[in-house]
Amino acid sequence: MFKRVFVAVLLALFATSVQSEERRLALGGWSSHWCESCMITNKDHKIVAAEYKSWTAGYYENSYGRDTFFVARVGRIAVSENVNLVGSVGLSRGYRGCLSIDDGAPGKDASVCLQAYAGIEYDKYRFVPTLKFIPFAVIFSPEIKF
Repeated sequence: MFKRVFVAVLLALFATSVQSEERRLALGGWSSHWCESCMITNKDHKIVAAEYKSWTAGYYENSYGRDTFFVARVGRIAVSENVNLVGSVGLSRGYRGCLSIDDGAPGKDASVCLQAYAGIEYDKYRFVPTLKFIPFAVIFSPEIKF
């Protein structure tokens, strides 16, 4: 059920969002996981990413402590004057297993995986606090808009 709602929210965001000329820089990211069987070793993700014209690309250290690079499309819908729903769909490379709770065998090569999140942000000021929701985790990732 969660996956269906997650996909529906992302599709709605992209169907109704407008491409933005705004530039953003994401620096840092901290997560909280609610998966007892996950082998999480990292909650400080060292995110460095840039966004322009609704495209974002960057780097982060994933929850398993592995370097991950990504490119994604971002969509936003205003729900009030300074609050937006935000969603992103793209590709990442760094996880050893895609669409699984664990990260695959330790010796396995990195895979190219689908990456997506749904979130909410407060964008009244240049500093934009953002909460991003993925299955089994929530991530706080501040952004700076230019």
